Amino acid sequence: MSDDIYIGKKKLAAGGLIYAKDTKNILLLKRSAAVDNPFFWSELSGGMQVLESQIDTIEREASEELGYTGALECHAVSRNITNRVIYYGYLIVVPQEFNPVLQWEHTSYKWTTFDRLPQPIHPKLISKLPLYKTKIDQLFGATNEIKHYNNYFV
Repeated sequence: MSDDIYIGKKKLAAGGLIYAKDTKNILLLKRSAAVDNPFFWSELSGGMQVLESQIDTIEREASEELGYTGALECHAVSRNITNRVIYYGYLIVVPQEFNPVLQWEHTSYKWTTFDRLPQPIHPKLISKLPLYKTKIDQLFGATNEIKHYNNYFV
């Protein structure tokens, strides 16, 4: 039995886009064939478990999916509600880039910038990219200007 939390039939989940202060790069993860929406580049995410806060979930997922146990700061960016999931999105700030140790959920990772995104980007992440970019700009000053990129505004 899963320890994931549900409200009615909606699963609670949290995650976000990881941003490295030292390089100003973002971390994207390529989803494996074993998960929903395989082969898309996405952000860190996972289901919330019993007695876990959203931040606890992010810390656990960073450890489980990336092998990362270092310092991180979480800044709320969005809440998305679908038929199946209530998702809390955060900008996850780490002091410096690290080399993720990937597990079965992901096949690859890429530290990159908003103007050099790998393709294909997960459709739900596409809609959140401007929100993440705005949060980075608010916290750390302007990044690259928002551009039209492969038919997406980022």
